[in-house]
Amino acid sequence: MYLLTNPATTSCGIYIITIKRMAFELGYTIEAVNCLMDRFINNHQLIRYNPDTRELALKNWGKYPY
Repeated sequence: MYLLTNPATTSCGIYIITIKRMAFELGYTIEAVNCLMDRFINNHQLIRYNPDTRELALKNWGKYPY
């Protein structure tokens, strides 16, 4: 839900956000956010994250109304 509704979210489902910012806004440790990101990237294949450009893309973003 956070990935769909955080302040950095754009209308196309691709936006720039850092792991550190996600951890701060969620109240989790950076390690916990990395673990969650790994799960959503590799197990569920719902997101893509480029750590060099800090861009996050949500698969099928338009399917999820918020």
